[in-house]
Amino acid sequence: MTKNDLSRRLEVKISPSSLRVYALLLKNGPMGVREIQRKIGFKSPSTVKYHLNKLVDAGLVVQRGDGLYQVSTREHHLFSLFQSIAGKLVPRILIAGGFMAGFTTSYIILYYPSIDPIVVLVGGLSTILMFIEGYRIYKVLKALLGK
Repeated sequence: MTKNDLSRRLEVKISPSSLRVYALLLKNGPMGVREIQRKIGFKSPSTVKYHLNKLVDAGLVVQRGDGLYQVSTREHHLFSLFQSIAGKLVPRILIAGGFMAGFTTSYIILYYPSIDPIVVLVGGLSTILMFIEGYRIYKVLKALLGK
């Protein structure tokens, strides 16, 4: 299956409610139907099962032998952009931006007063661009999850 085929399958089958179920599993790990129902506030377990079946059909979620559902280990284009840290979904580019900010700051501290302004400019601009892009990605996630 090509990436375009996968994108088409996700666009057609995955609703915002299904994305909420997926994000919950991504943040909390394996869960059962009733636990998902309680955490999200769906009216019935059959509603949760419906959304889980859509996620399974799309290849985003798998059902384990013990009946719990978990996120598939296969990486997908949208959700591979996030890392779960302390139960929060964080765009990975923000993590990279943090490292870039740390490296640039370390360079300035270690090599002051003979710093190269080009290195500081490139490091600073890279950091700013990563943080801007990370914020934009985070806004897309919030919009998809209806928060």
